[in-house]
Amino acid sequence: MGWSLGGSPEASATRTGHHRSVGVARVALSIEVDRDGDLISGRMTLANGQVRTFTGRLGLFSAIDDEIENVAPQGAPEGTEDVDR
Repeated sequence: MGWSLGGSPEASATRTGHHRSVGVARVALSIEVDRDGDLISGRMTLANGQVRTFTGRLGLFSAIDDEIENVAPQGAPEGTEDVDR
């Protein structure tokens, strides 16, 4: 029962007439984070074994966002559209 910030666990993530199963792409990532005080760094391993390193929270978010974009680029053909748009 996951939910996003500002949402409610009881609220549906889809709008009427939209089905979440259409165009859903799943991304498998393994993330290892090292913390030194307020600084984080680490490694993100993709399903294919490729490793990407990152530094800082912005680096982590950017690495995740890049991998999501590689799987389902914005402006992708119909059927992969985000249901929240």
